[in-house]
Amino acid sequence: MLVDDVHVVTDAQDTLACARWFGRWHDLDRGRITVRLAPPATRRSVARDILRSLGKRLTLPESPGQTVDLWPLVEVWLAAEQVRHVFVLRAHLLDDDALERLLTACEAARAAPWLIVAAPAPPAEMMTVLDQVLLNPWGDSDLRSRIRTFEQTAADEGTPPKRRRVEEPRPWPLLPDDEFWSFRLTCDELLSDADFDRVDAEMLVGRMIALEWIERRASQQRSRTDALVVDELHGLLAGVCASAATPGQKLARLRGAQIALFLAGALVHIPANALSVLATNATAALDRRATTLLRGFASTHLAATGALALASGQPPRHLRALNIDSLSDDVSQISGHGRLYPIPFYARGLIRAHRVTRGHQGAAASDPLFRAEQDPAQRISVAALQKMLVRVANATGLALNADLAQYGRGADHWPLEDFVSVELLETGRQR
Repeated sequence: MLVDDVHVVTDAQDTLACARWFGRWHDLDRGRITVRLAPPATRRSVARDILRSLGKRLTLPESPGQTVDLWPLVEVWLAAEQVRHVFVLRAHLLDDDALERLLTACEAARAAPWLIVAAPAPPAEMMTVLDQVLLNPWGDSDLRSRIRTFEQTAADEGTPPKRRRVEEPRPWPLLPDDEFWSFRLTCDELLSDADFDRVDAEMLVGRMIALEWIERRASQQRSRTDALVVDELHGLLAGVCASAATPGQKLARLRGAQIALFLAGALVHIPANALSVLATNATAALDRRATTLLRGFASTHLAATGALALASGQPPRHLRALNIDSLSDDVSQISGHGRLYPIPFYARGLIRAHRVTRGHQGAAASDPLFRAEQDPAQRISVAALQKMLVRVANATGLALNADLAQYGRGADHWPLEDFVSVELLETGRQR
């Protein structure tokens, strides 16, 4: 790393103005991130702080009995998102090991580190590490001449450009797996008032749809048993889910519908973990909201799987066939199943990160984009790719083409039919 790549900024009073000014420079689209360190700034904690600045909000990799080194992930994501400037607030908290690893990661990603120190001058230990890492043949004189105060920096760099305002998606709450008789009570106990109100409103929607269906059937002068035939019930449940955007909303509506149906003489069992199959038909787009949600994954294969599924709309059996060279050099498009699918510029880092990871694994251009976990030399199976898509759908609430319905079913087949059981209480018939 060259001395010219490193910027040291002092903020003697540790001012809010400095934190806000550098915070406004954060813009992944333009290759800039602002990292806020949480003390103590150790090697591992700094890696976590950088990943959070890169949008990683979901569970980071862990391994039972040992600490996972997160820095390789940091380097992959910095490179994949094409970060060119890393602003580190309160950099005086960095211990020597963390500082050295930070500089190494920035060099690997060709990003310039900005060390913002809340002190009149950088700590002597920091200057020593910088000289060692930079291999500065002139001692510390050249680097010290480049140290600027916050006021000088703000005057030299000017006002940060306004960022494109992107509304952050409000995640749907994680719902309990209780059946309908205890679902609402458990939600009331576990969720915040605001989240419970959202769930309760969706339950009411599902219940009202079911009640309208029951009343309509009754007005047709049919007996209760005839009105609640199993096949028609599946059609009703499909309609309950039709306009819901996320698996959580679908689950809440179905639980509401179950209550109405039970009171009308039908006991419907819907396991919560079966809700992932409602993502059979891809309805989400790879827009900024979806990109923000997928960026929450630190694991590159999960982020790439979700992004490619949304960009192409293709089922797992087609995604499985993709090779590394199915991606264009600039990751602007992917070729598969005889077609070209464009990838929005703001989402390309999600896919680029996985290509970088496959390169680190020694994969050639003609090798599979997704490999089998148990046998890395083999292409991933359809079943394993389905599980990945289900995991992504459950974590983000995005509708992905997991294609869990049995092959050969018609387009009008409702996939949950294979998982739901219905008992007509008056006759005892089951399916």
